[in-house]
Amino acid sequence: MGFLGRFRGRKESPEPAKTPEPPRTRAEAADRIIEIAQGIVRPAEDLTHFFVVSGNPSVIEAYHGLFRVGAPAYGGSAVLYRAERSVLDARREEAVARHLPFVGESAMGRTVEEVASVADALQRLQTEATRGQAHVAYVAVGPSGTGWVREVYTTILDEAVSQMILPFRMLSTKDEAAASFVRESFSAAR
Repeated sequence: MGFLGRFRGRKESPEPAKTPEPPRTRAEAADRIIEIAQGIVRPAEDLTHFFVVSGNPSVIEAYHGLFRVGAPAYGGSAVLYRAERSVLDARREEAVARHLPFVGESAMGRTVEEVASVADALQRLQTEATRGQAHVAYVAVGPSGTGWVREVYTTILDEAVSQMILPFRMLSTKDEAAASFVRESFSAAR
């Protein structure tokens, strides 16, 4: 607007707000959601580590997709892994020799049992390995997210069982050292 327009009392129209481009793919949308959550929620310090394991890769990919997007809202993160039965066996033997505690739980649906050692945790993971390999959706969240993780686990498990997929296990622990040893028994899925 020129000088005469301002002199006559006409108001300048504000520049239109720039709107960000909408995401083009689901992956871009998920990345944007994660970025927003990470900008709002600080990383949690008191994490609970969860391992959902199955021989069925598509089931674990479904978990990972939800965990990857939801975990940052609870100050956490998620990773997709695979585990070779032979590696789990070797790591289990090492855990037995080192007497490593796990102090956590193993859930098979709504049935929950205590797990006292890393060797026991790895044995339970190993039983899920079909064709020599297990697929693992790992998620760590702060205290406010543990209920959400358990709800996601049982919801997808119930749906999978209704589709004639065998039940599968979820392990959890607050012990950082135990969780780290277990994670080091896996390789990245991608």
